[in-house]
Amino acid sequence: MTEIAPRLQENQKKIMLEEALAIAREIEHKLLRANALAEIAPRLQDDRKREVLEEALAAAREIEGEPERVHALAEIAAKFKHAHEALTVAQEIEDEMERIHALTEIAFKLQDDQKNVILEGALAVAREIKDESERVHALAEIASKLQNDQKNAILEGALAVAREIKDERKRVHALAEIAPRLLDNQKREVLEEALTAAREIKNKWESSSALAEIAPQFQHAHEALAVARESGNFSALAKIAPRLQDDQKRKVLEEAMSLARKIEHKWLRVRALVEIAPKLR
Repeated sequence: MTEIAPRLQENQKKIMLEEALAIAREIEHKLLRANALAEIAPRLQDDRKREVLEEALAAAREIEGEPERVHALAEIAAKFKHAHEALTVAQEIEDEMERIHALTEIAFKLQDDQKNVILEGALAVAREIKDESERVHALAEIASKLQNDQKNAILEGALAVAREIKDERKRVHALAEIAPRLLDNQKREVLEEALTAAREIKNKWESSSALAEIAPQFQHAHEALAVARESGNFSALAKIAPRLQDDQKRKVLEEAMSLARKIEHKWLRVRALVEIAPKLR
């Protein structure tokens, strides 16, 4: 009904929206009721819109499951006209990463001045995250929504945090997450840092996994291939193979298959072979 209503004459539109609203209010499932009310609200006049959004909020707050409640609150927050209202609703999301994700999604549904208010709110949350790896992830997500100077400043902050992570595996992951968002020269520098850290990991499996994460990010295929081979990881080789000339591509995929066939766990071996198979042409 909400899809049909915008095409009708004003009076018919009001009648149909009221009908849709009456139905929405009768929905027993809290998530569905919250979503339905949030869908109708933007099509109403301001005072009425606010009333229905408040109803949607009330329904969302009663949802017991955290993921569903987060989703509903994020959807509703984005419907509010003013940034401070959206920010207030988003603050109800307890999980920090989910709140940041919601705020970044909301920001791009608002005008520039209001968008900046929301992103500042997201940044404030990110900077308070105690776990360094999660803080880097949060800052990188926010940076991905920005451009130029703002983006670069946040990435520099994230990079500084990543470099302070003592656990080598976590540091590699953090550096690898930041690297693709940097300009080429700095990207290479950060990848070299990640590579050094990966080689210092004492646990062989974790070192291999870290090298495999880094390998595909190298710009030149021969460098990426060298790191992938060092990792001994079938998936890294399979990801790089399409970047190679046909003869070398086939050879690298055969290397990947050989590694995959050595996997002892049958289900994991099946997954590995299924990942490689589409690349064999």
